[in-house]
This record gives sequence, structure tokens and C-alpha cells, in this order.
Amino acid sequence: MDAKTLCLGALMLGDASGYEIRKFYEDGPYSAFHAVSLGSIYPALNALLTDGLVTVCEMAQDGRPAKKVYTVTEQGKAVFMRGLEGSPGADRFRSDMLFILAFGHVLPPARRTALLDGYLEEYQRMRAELAACIDANPDVPAGRRFVRDFGLAVYEAVITYVAENRHILEDVVDDAVKEKV
Repeated sequence: MDAKTLCLGALMLGDASGYEIRKFYEDGPYSAFHAVSLGSIYPALNALLTDGLVTVCEMAQDGRPAKKVYTVTEQGKAVFMRGLEGSPGADRFRSDMLFILAFGHVLPPARRTALLDGYLEEYQRMRAELAACIDANPDVPAGRRFVRDFGLAVYEAVITYVAENRHILEDVVDDAVKEKV
């Protein structure tokens, strides 16, 4: 999805500043499946404003510059809804950890164990946070509930897989040791 569509999606949930939109994708409801930088958000918001798809108002803040808060217009809602009718691109999963673990067989055993422990802890933390969110907000629209529960299922699957299969990396004799044997 392009940055304009991502901004409109965040604004469909309510008025927001560019910074608040970024938070949706950084550690908010959309963080698990999309990322958008401030460097993309502000040009997208300016284009949406020029096209009449959003409006902006400045809100005074104590001791800080005024905050620009964006609101999606009816025309913007219509454009967003038409955008949802298109075919989605293929899912992509990006993970620095999985990249590192792809080379886990050449890492020292203690490093492999530490990485796997950290990975498990991180997914357990994310699962707990999402579970708390579910408990705090049980009545969300069906689409958001579906995606939220999908995220919980993914977190649980990762935890189960790593716990049950960590031996694949932990039991390997690394290449340097193999050469000596």
C-alpha cells in the first residue's frame, strides 16, 4: 500500500497528527503488518490535503509549536473505500532475527541460545500485550477483531515453533568445529 492509503486508513480511525499516524504503524494497531516513516507521511498528507481528501487544523500546545491535526473528508473516505477494492499485494515478512538465525549454524552456541531466548521473550511479551489489549477492548469492529486475533495466533505459533524446534540450531555442531573433528 502507498503512504497516502496508509494515512487515510489511520485517519479512518479518527483525527490524528502526522506523528500520531506514525505511532499507529510503529507500535499501534497496524505495527504488525505495515510500516510508514515520517518522511513518507508528511508528503502523503500534503498530497491528500491538496486533493481535498483530508482537512487540517492547527491546535495550540503549551510551550510547543501548534500541532497539525488531520481529518479525513467524505471524499477521502470514498477514495479509501475504493482503494480497499483493489487486489492486495503478496504478504511479506521482514525479520532481522530470522536473517541472523539463517546463519545460526555458524554462530557460537551461547549466541544461538541467547538469540533464541530473546526471540521467545519478545514474542511472549508481544502476546501478553495483545492479550491485555483484547481484555481492555473486547468490543471492537469485526475487521479489527479478526486482524487482532490473527496477530495473537501468529504470536502463539512463533512461540510454539521456537520452543519446539530450537534444538535444530542449539544441537548443531558449527562448521568450525566440524572442520576440527
